[in-house]
Amino acid sequence: MLLAGQALEIDEFVSARSGKTSGCKVSWDAKTKKIIPDFGSCDEPPRSWCQHVFTDAERKDLAAGKTIQGTGFVSSKGKTFEAKVTWKKEGGKKRIVPSFG
Repeated sequence: MLLAGQALEIDEFVSARSGKTSGCKVSWDAKTKKIIPDFGSCDEPPRSWCQHVFTDAERKDLAAGKTIQGTGFVSSKGKTFEAKVTWKKEGGKKRIVPSFG
């Protein structure tokens, strides 16, 4: 798929510095013969966040701007938690924004 010019959405990239996971789209650059990650152009919600895999229905609701109640999230310290999450623009780019109350 990459060689055919299509981008793939990859989940669970792990940051070497922080240990946090994130998803991004990757594409193949035939000129440089490298895989190019694109962490900044996420137009749709990720498939997972904090080890919670969103269902298709949850992703559809998030993409529509709805807030969903999620369970089974896991913090970077390994603790599970529940939160309401929204997919919205914050700090100049779209991301999952949790609410704990």
